[in-house]
Amino acid sequence: MTTLNSIAHLIKDRLAGGNSSVDNQLDERDIIIRIRQVINQVLRISFFENMGIGDRNASNLYIVSYEVSIMEDTAEKYKYIKLPDVLANLPYNKGIHSMHPKGSPDETLIRANNHYVTRNLRSSQMEGKPAYFLEGDRLVMRKKNWKSSWTKMIVKLKLAAPDKFGLDDPLPVYADQISQVVEIVTTYFAPPVIQDVLNDGNKDRVVNIRDGKG
Repeated sequence: MTTLNSIAHLIKDRLAGGNSSVDNQLDERDIIIRIRQVINQVLRISFFENMGIGDRNASNLYIVSYEVSIMEDTAEKYKYIKLPDVLANLPYNKGIHSMHPKGSPDETLIRANNHYVTRNLRSSQMEGKPAYFLEGDRLVMRKKNWKSSWTKMIVKLKLAAPDKFGLDDPLPVYADQISQVVEIVTTYFAPPVIQDVLNDGNKDRVVNIRDGKG
């Protein structure tokens, strides 16, 4: 079972040369933060690789459900919900998996990419189904075909390593992606590698392999 803790321990082992008991002055919390960031990167890369073969779907392993109260902007005269978390940065708003009224999973709202451009087109009616679009940190919903009984929405977002996954919860990462995450995070935290003395007549001068500065 892969967890944030198991990945962090593996990285600490590698950084300590195989012995994680060695005090390397590295806070494990910093490693966890970086792991979350890198998993997001891996998800995005995987998404673009899939696009190359005609698949525009992101892994369903990353779907997380939230129950969110519906709010109303009286000035702009629309209903909306606030995004409950930062979604994965994917094209076509693929970070949003779906949204439906609580208790009515068959009444899924349709996503509109740009409401202001398409709202007067016949196709914008979406066969009479309610629709929504992303605007900043809001999922804005049209009032057409709106039901007054709707007070909460179940919104499903695609998130890589979201905060709701605890340190010891099973992490939705494919086996072939674990090695990528470990390699990237280990390289990020690895100390500078010092080369041997330069052959320039100065026996005390050394160089950092990474930046070439002596």
